[in-house]
Amino acid sequence: MASSGISLGPRQRLVLWSSLAFVVALVFLTLSDGIASLFTGAPQPRIPELPKPLPIRFEPEEVDLGFQSVCQPPKVLSQAARVINDGTVPISVVHWSASCGCTSSDLPEQFTLEPGGTLEFSLSVEPWGVWGSKAQTIQTIVEAPGESVRPGPRITVTMEVGGSLHPVPGVVRRFLAGSMEGFDHDHGEMLIVSEDGAPFSVRSADPPCVECSESGPPPQWTLRWAWKDIDAWAGAGREPLSRDGRVIYAESGVWTRASLAVHTDRADCGSIYVTIINVGAELENDAE
Repeated sequence: MASSGISLGPRQRLVLWSSLAFVVALVFLTLSDGIASLFTGAPQPRIPELPKPLPIRFEPEEVDLGFQSVCQPPKVLSQAARVINDGTVPISVVHWSASCGCTSSDLPEQFTLEPGGTLEFSLSVEPWGVWGSKAQTIQTIVEAPGESVRPGPRITVTMEVGGSLHPVPGVVRRFLAGSMEGFDHDHGEMLIVSEDGAPFSVRSADPPCVECSESGPPPQWTLRWAWKDIDAWAGAGREPLSRDGRVIYAESGVWTRASLAVHTDRADCGSIYVTIINVGAELENDAE
C-alpha cells in the first residue's frame, strides 16, 4: 500500500530546518530586545552624592599602644593627640563618640576650631578584660558655615593584649540577684589556662578564692570567689586599692570594677590579673 506521508529529500529538509532556525533566532532576538528595553528604558534611580569631607583631621590618626600583658597590674593607657582645622572657615565638632566604654577622652563634647586652629587633648583606654588584637575609635560629627552636618575624622587606638596565662572569660560579671536565670549570684568563677601548654600551679590569690583547683587538661585552674568576700576586701582596702588602680568605686563608695591578683609559679607570669565587674553598681553609677 502506498504511504500517505510526504517524503522530503535531503535538500528540502535542509531548507526547512534552516528556515525554522532563522524564525527561532528572530523570535529570540525580538524578545531579548523587549526585555532589555524594560530595563534600559526605565529611569535610573538617582544616587545622591555624599558630602565631601571637611578639612579637619586628627594628628596622629592612628595610635599603636603596643603589647600589654595580663601578667602586669592593670593601668589606664593614655595618649596625647590634637585635632587641626586645615581649612579657611571655622569648623565645628558637634558631637563625638567612642566605640566602647573602655575608651575616653577629655575632648569637649562640642567645640569650634578657627581656620588653622589646633586643639590638644588626650585619650585613654582601659584594657581590662581584653585579649588579643583590639582597635578602638573616636568618631566625630562636624559641620561648617553653609555646609551640612557630616561624619568627620576619626582616631583609632590599637593594641595587643596577651600573656602566657589566659583568663577565660576575660571578664567575670556580678549580676543583680534575681536576674540572669541560671547564674550563681553568690560566686564568680573563671579559668586560668596555659597558652603554651606548660603546666603551672596557683599559689595564692588576692583576695583569697574559696576554690582554687587544677582542672586540666589542658593545663588550667578553676578559680571561684564569693561576692561577699569581694565586697569586704574592696571596702576594707579602698584607699590603697583605689590608688593602685586595682579597684574603681562609685561615688556611693560601692566598688564597680576590680582586678583580682592570682599568683602562680610561672617565672614569666608570676601574677595574672583577673577583671571583675559589679554590673548593678556600675549601671547605677552611670545613671547618676
